[in-house]
Amino acid sequence: MLGGVRREISPRELTRTKEQFKASLVMGLESNSARAASMGRSLLLENRYLSEDDILAKIDALDVGDLRAVADRLLGGRPALSVVGDVRDAAFYEELLKKCEKIF
Repeated sequence: MLGGVRREISPRELTRTKEQFKASLVMGLESNSARAASMGRSLLLENRYLSEDDILAKIDALDVGDLRAVADRLLGGRPALSVVGDVRDAAFYEELLKKCEKIF
């Protein structure tokens, strides 16, 4: 499923995705409570308020290289697996990890 992330993204696909994301963001900030929540989150996480225009400008500035860099950083390493409970069959989990590595 995630193997498709590694394929190239066309400029048309990137533009369509950015426009869709921006529309969703603008529509999601229509209510006063949503704006207040966004403002509070921005102040708490970044210690500054990012206006809607600031966010839209950052989205517009993204290019395929930016997305590739993030995908490589997030998906570039060996997958990790956490198991809770009885793990007597370690071979099963090793095999599962090997299959995951082929996907990425």
